[in-house]
Amino acid sequence: MRHPLTFALVWLITLTAFGQTKRQSVQRPVLIGVDIAKPVLSLISPYRTAFRLGEVTVKVPIAGNRYLSVVAGYGQARSDTIYRNIRMKLSGPYLKIGTERLMSSGLLVGWHGMTALTQETATYSYRGPTFGDYVVTAFDRQRVVVGMEGFFGYQQTLSDRLIFRVSGRATVAGLFGTRSKNEPAVLFVPGVGVALGDPVAVGFGLGLHVFYRTNPRPVAVSQP
Repeated sequence: MRHPLTFALVWLITLTAFGQTKRQSVQRPVLIGVDIAKPVLSLISPYRTAFRLGEVTVKVPIAGNRYLSVVAGYGQARSDTIYRNIRMKLSGPYLKIGTERLMSSGLLVGWHGMTALTQETATYSYRGPTFGDYVVTAFDRQRVVVGMEGFFGYQQTLSDRLIFRVSGRATVAGLFGTRSKNEPAVLFVPGVGVALGDPVAVGFGLGLHVFYRTNPRPVAVSQP
């Protein structure tokens, strides 16, 4: 897929526009944010595994103190040799949609349903007798990921336009597609992160988000 996040970006733009039209009735702004921890983790390579991560979030106010939460992202991991001279490349886009509740103290709790498409490629290398190492493809496949996650966190207002948020999440997802019993389990699942288990994957994550308010908070003005 040449532009794997096109469908997600269309959804984000549509939801932002929806939030703008509803803004006068709910008197709360739409929030657009990025996870600043993702680029930082992309620079860290534990066990010589290289990550490329990016994620955008839109929060649209709905009834009461609740928000519709939409997250779109892309994740990629390239491993060093992990098992019997096998190296893996795992990548794909993901989309999460759910709701969250924001309390007056700044604490928040919510959930997401998620879906992703993961491309899984593994190569096997062995020493050749004449021309050095040979590399062959062990497998090259796509699988669909469907799961759920719960998250909680705390946010702090930085200015009329900016909000900082720290959050934690736990994600459980199933990978649907063909996988041989002799093939190693995946180490990384888009939307889940570094994962334990296959075809049922479990992952935990920490998010550091900066959100931009689409309009400043209303300021109370005393009447003479």
